[in-house]
Amino acid sequence: MRFLLASMALGMIGFYASEAFFWAVPHADFSLADQAMTCVAYMLCASVALFVVVRAGVQGVTAAFLGGLILGFLVEGAVVGTIYDAFPFQLVWTPVAWHGVISGGVVLGLGRLGGVGRRVAVWLVLGIFGSLTALYWPMEMAMPGRGAVFAYLLGLGLLVPLGHWMLDRIGQVEEAPVWAVALPAVVLGAAWAVQCVATLNPLRLVLPVILGGLVWLAFRIGDRTPLRLGRVGPLWQQGLFLIAPLMVAVLAPMGWAAFPGGVGMWPMAILTSAAGVVWLGRLVWRAVRAGM
Repeated sequence: MRFLLASMALGMIGFYASEAFFWAVPHADFSLADQAMTCVAYMLCASVALFVVVRAGVQGVTAAFLGGLILGFLVEGAVVGTIYDAFPFQLVWTPVAWHGVISGGVVLGLGRLGGVGRRVAVWLVLGIFGSLTALYWPMEMAMPGRGAVFAYLLGLGLLVPLGHWMLDRIGQVEEAPVWAVALPAVVLGAAWAVQCVATLNPLRLVLPVILGGLVWLAFRIGDRTPLRLGRVGPLWQQGLFLIAPLMVAVLAPMGWAAFPGGVGMWPMAILTSAAGVVWLGRLVWRAVRAGM
């Protein structure tokens, strides 16, 4: 039961950090039903990532980053298939730079570390980062009113404190039962296989290779002990996360007014991609040294 509840909590956090916070504004065809289905897809992917992390015994922020990578490649490679566009840049930009660094490393990992002051600083920096990336979206779509932005970012943003609250209550995940991950794995594998047949794109064959490499990495650096989730603290401390989306909801519309044509996201993409590649590279080097 702990594994299933943790998968749900991680899926909620991943959904918000990688979808709502990334897009910053609701699409014109926004519906709560679609958001719920997307959140369920994230829960399925999170269960597979959690299974690997728990079985390998990876801990701390490293577990959050590595789990974010696995979740990201499953979402972007098996659910929607975006990593095969602008290949190979998309292999890094979305699954590594955003799912791994931002969603896993920052929102989940750093969000469960340190005292109140440290977390407030993290959320302030994340709010500035999110405000800068949000300047891109006028290049692709018409921006909605300020009220819609507030409702979207802060309403769905409640999923993150709720997810952290659930992880606090779970405390530790000792077991990762095969039966609990069997259905998600089959569903995601079938989705990937159907897309392979439908598109006949050989680039899709890179996904199992990447996932296999990440599983190898997890087991090389893990200590085979139960996953310790730590504790954020009282619910009001978990709610401090809302500082980040609140900043985006306030600052982004000001930026859209100043730059109605939008501003390129490439500086943020380069920054986070470089951070993700360096972080992953250090883990690979650690894994290689462990085998010497």
